[in-house]
Amino acid sequence: MIALGALIAFIVIESVFRLLEWAVIALVIGLIIAIAVKAHSQYKLARDRRAEVKQEKAAGKHEVSDERVQPGREITPAPAWTVESTTPVAHEDVDAELARLKREMRS
Repeated sequence: MIALGALIAFIVIESVFRLLEWAVIALVIGLIIAIAVKAHSQYKLARDRRAEVKQEKAAGKHEVSDERVQPGREITPAPAWTVESTTPVAHEDVDAELARLKREMRS
């Protein structure tokens, strides 16, 4: 009688472990499928974004080339740089000016 009870207990415990084993296997398979679906959707988003950026670059290059081709546009030169002296220099008395600068440099 004890042997029959032990056999039944063994069968019940073994069947519970088998069910847990199958549950874990099903969970792992479900996780793998979920990860694959998520990766595929991320790949599609990245592919769409890459195509969008490629179109923007192509449109930008096209706009730049259109600006270069326009024959009616004239290039305006930059304004000439002019140096204006803050103090008027007497060009006639260059030696006096040089002596004054030497005195200022020494002190």
